[in-house]
Amino acid sequence: MSITCNSILNMPSLKKNISLLGGKKGLNNPVRWTHVLESSEAIQFLQGNELTFMTCVYIGNDTEQLLAAIDGLYAQHVAGLVINTGRYIMKVPQKAVDKAELLGLPLFEIPWEISLVEVTKLIGAAIVESDKEEKSASFLLEKILMSDQNNYADYLHTAEFYGYSLSGPLRIANLEFINLLQYAERVSDRTSLSSCQHQIEQLVCRILESYSKKCMFMWKANNLIFIVPVEPEREVEQVDSIAHYIQDEVERHMSGLAVHMGLGGFYEGIEKLKKSYTEAQLALKLAKSDGGKTYVLYRNAGIYKFLNKLNDKNIMIDFYEETLGCLLQYDANNNTEFTETLRVYLEEGENTANTIQRLYIHRNTLQYRLHRIEEILQQSLKNSEEKINLQIAFKIQKFLNFKGFSIESKNKS
Repeated sequence: MSITCNSILNMPSLKKNISLLGGKKGLNNPVRWTHVLESSEAIQFLQGNELTFMTCVYIGNDTEQLLAAIDGLYAQHVAGLVINTGRYIMKVPQKAVDKAELLGLPLFEIPWEISLVEVTKLIGAAIVESDKEEKSASFLLEKILMSDQNNYADYLHTAEFYGYSLSGPLRIANLEFINLLQYAERVSDRTSLSSCQHQIEQLVCRILESYSKKCMFMWKANNLIFIVPVEPEREVEQVDSIAHYIQDEVERHMSGLAVHMGLGGFYEGIEKLKKSYTEAQLALKLAKSDGGKTYVLYRNAGIYKFLNKLNDKNIMIDFYEETLGCLLQYDANNNTEFTETLRVYLEEGENTANTIQRLYIHRNTLQYRLHRIEEILQQSLKNSEEKINLQIAFKIQKFLNFKGFSIESKNKS
């Protein structure tokens, strides 16, 4: 897990000498490096996420200058501010503490007799080691899930070296933040895309740590993919808890960022994680296709689980065309929308009011279309077996679209 202001506050070698004065809301800010700042003019050159140290040699006890410096540091997205008290500034003024608390910018104090050189060396070493571990864990997970080289014994050894347990029942979770780039651009006055990703990582890691597990994760575009430990006896309850916890935390800390989650099946053994990842991808697509769902657990994927096990997609295509072919052909020849009308009607549980609302048509228009659909298909929509076949056909269409195969394109060609 990456270094944050909170982890620095709790470093065994520092915790006796560093104290938090204000800005506790920002304790999870990631720390990318340290910077000793001696003049306010140099604030403009900071890159963001630095833990900044000030001796106040040029500010002294000038409270207004210090407040202006805090505003400047906040605008440059620093992780936090550490003030070295005891020589040039004897005590951090309460106005500065209040300002830091208001902004959510962690404000720390270190006494003058503590060497800033040694402190920054300790923090720098921790950052380097943390970055190395994070990159190694991400690369390892990528190899486990996507590499054709199944060197599982080596993977286990590497994971154990970095303190990750891959024993016991595990599953893959796939989180997609559809509007991540737009969100980062919208809040760019305080953050960046990489900072948003890092904030999400911290959030997920904190949640999994509550289950006593280190989080091994990787990014793939807007998707955060990670391993979830499973307690089989309370699997659904646990998944529901984690999914809603993530949703709530994202809403609380990153309001406006949309998240969907797919979770694969759980398995014993690292070699089964690829399978869980494939299942998580399908579950995620199902979650995205249903606006009312935050997440989908693969075990609850219904008929899509069955379709996912069929290796020959031609079997599915044949069933689809045998069931809906004449209706599709009629639409193509007459520029009508009977197939779409039928799909929505069945999705809405044959609820007339909901169907006409979704299709923006009159009730009489719907009744006419349903009558013509029955004539074209030469079957009654009141026949339960026929309706099941139609529903399966539409599920096949959706499933193959998930897999990147468009039945519509095939039919048109």
